[in-house]
Amino acid sequence: MVPAISSSFTAEEYLSFERASQHRHEFIYNTLIERAGATKIHNYITIALFGLLCNLLRGTDFEVLGSDMRVFNPQNGSYFYPDIVISDGEAKTIENDNLINPVLVIEVASTSTAVFDKTDKFIAYRSIETLKEYVLVSTQLPQMEVFRKNDKGEWSVETVHGLDKTAHFQSVDVSVLLKDVFEKVF
Repeated sequence: MVPAISSSFTAEEYLSFERASQHRHEFIYNTLIERAGATKIHNYITIALFGLLCNLLRGTDFEVLGSDMRVFNPQNGSYFYPDIVISDGEAKTIENDNLINPVLVIEVASTSTAVFDKTDKFIAYRSIETLKEYVLVSTQLPQMEVFRKNDKGEWSVETVHGLDKTAHFQSVDVSVLLKDVFEKVF
């Protein structure tokens, strides 16, 4: 479980605090949550996947952004720092630093964040109108869970497991071989 720091912040207080802080914090349901540092394995996976997506989406209208891009959900007032986020067309922000139009969000889930990423965080992400896919990447085994929203707004999940398997991200119409994502890990 991810420890909460405070549950008494307003969104305005959070943004003021966050912009002055040397550490990153997420803000979900009026609760301030400190982001932990990433492990070497987490970094290997994130960097490999980020590089693959940047190459695959070069020359398209999609913008691939890293873990320093804060995402804002106006439906529930939450702020997140996903490991990788992609917008369809120009990345639109409010106040210059809060992305509001993600189509694909990718979280590399560690053992300490996996349950939170799959439950509370995913619930908070799901109401972002532009979001079409949410991907959880395991650090424990070569696996991705690709959550997709259909035209009716219903979410389903496809689990892709094994180094010889390919994960397809429909929202940006690209596929990645898990062997390429996990090459330094497994």
